[in-house]
Amino acid sequence: MGVRTPWQVHIVGSQAVGKMTVGQVLSRITGVPLLYNHQIIDLLTPMFPFGTPAFNRLADNFRNDIVDETAEAGRNLILTGGWPFDDPSILPIVARMRAAAIDRGGQACFVELRAPLDVRLERNQTENRQRHKRRDWATDAALTALTEAHRWESNGDFPWPDEHLVIENASVTPGEAAAAIIERFGLPRA
Repeated sequence: MGVRTPWQVHIVGSQAVGKMTVGQVLSRITGVPLLYNHQIIDLLTPMFPFGTPAFNRLADNFRNDIVDETAEAGRNLILTGGWPFDDPSILPIVARMRAAAIDRGGQACFVELRAPLDVRLERNQTENRQRHKRRDWATDAALTALTEAHRWESNGDFPWPDEHLVIENASVTPGEAAAAIIERFGLPRA
């Protein structure tokens, strides 16, 4: 049996917009594993503060190795992460992950979730977020500061528009968002 062509779904957006929660539902429906950003962040931050050179290097290495190995094995993957669209250093990182699937004949899909700050501050307190993420540094103050520090929405400036879906999810359930992703990109259900 040959290696299947891999697909990736990248769920991006600002902090507490619902990336992990939508990813969890999408994972359940498709049977595809979810690598949510805090799995790596929470592993590294006890040893290296977020954003330091050591943290960035290790986070990139972990993520790249997982993306490369799953694509090489023909496995599908759902990933979440923040994408500050005003930081040009992020595009090569995302392009590299995308290439892992595309170069093997696979598919990359990008879902941009959006919700206003007041909704995200409320979501920052949810039980699901509390259960799956370290919260000692992901405070409301930090969320607000990051919101003000970067542009978290593509605003029509997306490098692969055919692979891009924007979901305004302030009043959309995670199940509705996952269904929209499956429909838009033709993803199989488990």
